[in-house]
Amino acid sequence: MAVKLVSKAKVKEALHVNAVHKLIGDILSQEVGGLVCESNQEFISTGLDTLDFILGGGFPVGQYTLIVGHPGSAKSTLVCRACHELEKKYKEKAFTIYIDTEQSMSVTRLKQLGVTQASIVNGVSIEQVFAYLTKIDAFKNDAGLSDIPSIFVWDTCANTMSAKELDKITDPNSSLGWRARLLSFWIPKMLPLIYRSKIAVVIVNQLRDKIDSGFAASPTDLKYLSHSKNIPGGNALKFNAFTLIELKDRGKVPDTYGFPGAIIEIKTVKCKSFPANVRLNVVLDYRTGFNRFWSNVHFLKEKNQLVGSGASTYLKEYPDMRTKTRLLEHTYNKDPKFKAAFDEVLQKTLQETFDELSAYVITPPTLAKSDQKEATDDESNPEPVQEQPQEPINEEAQVQDQNDDSCPFDIDPTQPTSLNQTHTS
Repeated sequence: MAVKLVSKAKVKEALHVNAVHKLIGDILSQEVGGLVCESNQEFISTGLDTLDFILGGGFPVGQYTLIVGHPGSAKSTLVCRACHELEKKYKEKAFTIYIDTEQSMSVTRLKQLGVTQASIVNGVSIEQVFAYLTKIDAFKNDAGLSDIPSIFVWDTCANTMSAKELDKITDPNSSLGWRARLLSFWIPKMLPLIYRSKIAVVIVNQLRDKIDSGFAASPTDLKYLSHSKNIPGGNALKFNAFTLIELKDRGKVPDTYGFPGAIIEIKTVKCKSFPANVRLNVVLDYRTGFNRFWSNVHFLKEKNQLVGSGASTYLKEYPDMRTKTRLLEHTYNKDPKFKAAFDEVLQKTLQETFDELSAYVITPPTLAKSDQKEATDDESNPEPVQEQPQEPINEEAQVQDQNDDSCPFDIDPTQPTSLNQTHTS
């Protein structure tokens, strides 16, 4: 198949490098086929500022996120928080499909977590899960909602059986490995569909212990997954995920917070929009789900930016604004000065943390003015090229360049990076 070449005139018009890339992508898409990915990935907020920070913005739209953890680690509650944020932003145009294979989610609980426009489906097979996605794609296209993000929750993948396994007369031994093969077949087909329809797929899964016995040791899993743990569902499920996070329950919240809850540790095992292997502690309220404000409070306390005892707590940069720990949220909502100071310190601390994690920020390259002038000059009158004298080789600089790893992120790949360590400027 012949591909049309780009004319020199169009190249001269597209002086910006990104414009040239888009031009090439459009031509390849028209002549060869396929979908051209946009440069800016869209996200659905998780409702937690600090979690959105380490995920690059939240749950990616048009991709799928894999959430793993032990029972009781609030995996489903985290997904519901994102569903609530979607409804808050897009109102009646937002909708969520919740595949509940464990039959542990109810409409009442969804409403308690702020989700009112979700449809719960249970009793389905793996094949039916992907059939639902196809129907949603067609529905959004017919209803003119293809530009409005949606959330498709699959909770849990490990508890979903194939149609073959659901057949009671089937010998269990004959279906071994059948789920992994189905997922490796359907997931590559799912990716372009959810990208086209702006569906954020969130798959909740379990963690299982590896069983190693001498020479029959199981193969190495994802690098930053907890030691001696594995994820059921085969490699396709893990390695095609845009984001993979692991949740752990780290105990009760401090009594000074004034409500029953738990500290949940979230670790990015895999993330395509931010450095992976970053740990973060967030606050779960047993009654209302994950709490944005108290997660920010806990983050600032761990970064030593919010100090003091239960009776007198204050921002380190604003020692005159003091209040009781239990009254922090009330003060934040009622006192504009405290709110402004709190938000300022939070944003500053997040930026400092980002600077610690990344050595530089990638910005779109632009041509210098001299390069732009040369690109618009008439090529029919080329100027003679003069040879430049060759500079002597600096052996010391060459050795130094060879020793430079040029790693874009200031992260030790052998150690987990934690947002919970105290920042020192």
